[in-house]
Amino acid sequence: MKRKIKSYYYIIEDLFIMLWSKIIIFFGYQFDKSIIPKGTHYCYLPDNDKNNCNDNSDIYYIIPCKYRKYIGKGYVGCRYLGVITNDLTFEDACKICGENYEK
Repeated sequence: MKRKIKSYYYIIEDLFIMLWSKIIIFFGYQFDKSIIPKGTHYCYLPDNDKNNCNDNSDIYYIIPCKYRKYIGKGYVGCRYLGVITNDLTFEDACKICGENYEK
């Protein structure tokens, strides 16, 4: 029971963070886009240090975007855009913000 309450607490906390992001974006605040991974169509970069040291080829390590958050089962949020969705584009970590596409 404690575990379930704790998981609900984290979901509510993440939802509040996303709602707060949406509110401050509405009032004109802009997040720092230098944090968003550069030169890729995804919200992550490969972690080359871990991947080079890894003996198991089935595991691929990544460095995710700081704005991306998993919220509950099947929902993903982006603080940069102030969006929470269950869209498969977000689930696959595709970059929809359009920032830092240059190589």
